[in-house]
Amino acid sequence: MTQASSEQLPIGYRPKMDRRVERDPFWKRHRLLLSVISLAVAGLVFLSIYGTESGLQVEKGSVSIQTIRRGVFHEFIALDGTTRPTKVMLLEAESGGTVQSIERRPGDSVKVGELILVLRNPTLELEVMERQTLISEQLTSLNSQRLSINQQEVELEAQLITADHEAALLERQRERSRELTKHDIISTDESDKLFSEFEKQKALAKVYRSRLKQHQQSSEAIRGDIARNRERLAENQSALSKLIDGLKLRATVDGLLDMPFLEIGRTLQPGEKLGRIYSPDDYNVVIDADEVHGSRISQGLRATTHIRGQEHELKVKKVYPSVKDGSFQLDLAFVGDAPDGLKPGQRLDVRLELSAPKEVTLLPVGAFYSKTGGRWVYVVDPETDRARRVDLKLGRKNPHHYEVLGGLKPGDRVITSDYEQFGDAPALELSSSAD
Repeated sequence: MTQASSEQLPIGYRPKMDRRVERDPFWKRHRLLLSVISLAVAGLVFLSIYGTESGLQVEKGSVSIQTIRRGVFHEFIALDGTTRPTKVMLLEAESGGTVQSIERRPGDSVKVGELILVLRNPTLELEVMERQTLISEQLTSLNSQRLSINQQEVELEAQLITADHEAALLERQRERSRELTKHDIISTDESDKLFSEFEKQKALAKVYRSRLKQHQQSSEAIRGDIARNRERLAENQSALSKLIDGLKLRATVDGLLDMPFLEIGRTLQPGEKLGRIYSPDDYNVVIDADEVHGSRISQGLRATTHIRGQEHELKVKKVYPSVKDGSFQLDLAFVGDAPDGLKPGQRLDVRLELSAPKEVTLLPVGAFYSKTGGRWVYVVDPETDRARRVDLKLGRKNPHHYEVLGGLKPGDRVITSDYEQFGDAPALELSSSAD
């Protein structure tokens, strides 16, 4: 039967083969599934960035938002300074006493030697008078002693001169007598007598000469003692005069008088400080700086201060090494002339620069630092008003800005107010207050 069927097929006949069916791509067939997966991934990315929780609701008006910018960073510290005159002479009542007259008042300009104040001290004046009298008596005694020595020396010199003179006369007479004796004009006895007188006078002159030498040697030591005693008494007299002069207070330098108001009759104790005289044209600025800045402050650093609306430049003149109560002292000098009108003890706001100015990214100083320690901040998205935490790295600080080393860029808007109210919220939702 099979053979018969094959014989009935026409010549050239080809049986038909199965046709291949084309299938759609995977992404077309599973389009819906891929869309769902994409949305899920986007959601995960969103959650990884903004957190899985909704942000803490915060009223926008209750926070301070500042914009990060590039600018010149001045590393400085703000300090309180006090003016102090560089040339000061203290006034004190050396002798003490009762105020008898007042010649100059506080704030007056005085010259060297000008009388300021006169005191009266009867006890001191009487004591000085008695001591001066005693010194005068001692000086009179020394003068008498010196006069006596001089008189003795004069007498010895006169005796020696007389003896030498007599010896010289006798010597000439003896020589003549020898000639006269040869011619029998005088006897030998008379010639021998003249010779004896000559020898006697010669020996007497020798004695006077010896006595004069001894007197001169002893009187030299005595005269030295007398001179020293006179010098000592003269110094005592000068000291007593100074005690009396101490009752008259005079200016020792040119300048302005700074002392409290005194009244006639007030009693001042010996050595009591009355005030000072200072130069009105030369001032330093004295600063007590915190010891934490000790390693950064050195001689020559620049500083500025504003006086009556004008900026004045200063330089660190001296850094005192000792630390007391957690601070150390600096002396700053004005560059050029000090401004007019300064007063001793005047307070100045001083800005001390610790390094040269430099352009950096700036973050304004704010209360956020107490919470974060400068390790992170909330950065506000301007489109969504959502603030997220961003880690950052800060460098130097001045009273107005931090130096940003990383984590922020110019244009970023940062919440700089206190973060305590936010707790540990990873994000904030800023909302406007309802009217």
